[in-house]
Amino acid sequence: MFTDRTMTNPLLDVIFEILSTGTHYKVHELAAQITSHKALPNLDSDPHKELFKKNFLIMNALYQLQNELHEYGHHLHISNMDIYLHQAEVDTPNSNAPQVESSAALRHYYLDWSNYETSEEEIEALLTSFWQKYILTTPSLSSETREQLQKKWQLPTQYSATELQKRWRQLAIENHPDKGGDAATFKQIKQEYEQLKSTL
Repeated sequence: MFTDRTMTNPLLDVIFEILSTGTHYKVHELAAQITSHKALPNLDSDPHKELFKKNFLIMNALYQLQNELHEYGHHLHISNMDIYLHQAEVDTPNSNAPQVESSAALRHYYLDWSNYETSEEEIEALLTSFWQKYILTTPSLSSETREQLQKKWQLPTQYSATELQKRWRQLAIENHPDKGGDAATFKQIKQEYEQLKSTL
């Protein structure tokens, strides 16, 4: 059975980028934004299964991000009518407890890859295919430049896509202009991230 720790959802980056502006979205609005980024190809010939699978990937990515971003002091609010990212209140760590508790069943459902309604092999092949589309669009790095970026980003010699994504989101949150960071620095980090992705 798949869990959020066994595979990388290919929508994590685009959803994080969309939500990092602080804008509020309904689920269908977020789906439209993702589609405009051309990050959601056709998933099934059956229109009902197609809708389900797209929704599953979006919700799975949202709950993965919610778990991860909480570690950095940020809260990702998830509901059908309101999805947004904001900095958690330090003085009231339990202020979001009712919302988290009420979504526990949904979070558990969407983080369980077996609910995608296809075989494990098909899911893994699908996500691998999606990820390849992302990394093939960026020119490759020289080994020297890669080593320099690895040191700058504090990445191990051999890093996974998941490790790189987590490090990107941490740096993006720290340097995002909407959070008081420098726009040029944020743009540079984004470019470096795309370069590092090309080496995977």
